[in-house]
Amino acid sequence: MHRGHRTVIAAAARRAKTLGAPAVALTFEPHPRRFLRPESPLFRLTDENTKLRLLAASGLDGALVLTFDRSLASLSAEDFITRILVGRLAVKGVATSWPPRANGSASRSRSCRRSKTRAGRSPRARSAPRSPPAA
Repeated sequence: MHRGHRTVIAAAARRAKTLGAPAVALTFEPHPRRFLRPESPLFRLTDENTKLRLLAASGLDGALVLTFDRSLASLSAEDFITRILVGRLAVKGVATSWPPRANGSASRSRSCRRSKTRAGRSPRARSAPRSPPAA
């Protein structure tokens, strides 16, 4: 789990505490890129079991693994929010990475506002300034 993941997890925990809700990580298996572009090599930091162990040790209240399949891949960002996050999972808030990598960030924001779900992006994880090389 890299620094960016830890930053999003910390933001999710803060948001959940504010909303009086559990903080849960949502992840996908197989990795969406493995499903969408099976011919492309995929680097993974960890396998699914290790990822779940790391999430369990992160202080979150839980983790949910959604199967990434044709049905899920066919949903627009707005439909994913309204049907899955709000309709099925009844989320109260969302913490996402910065900058958003998937298409539809404006659509996601509108969907969250309409569903009264609070969405927010985590601050960027920053590295400590590097010392100049020794002369």
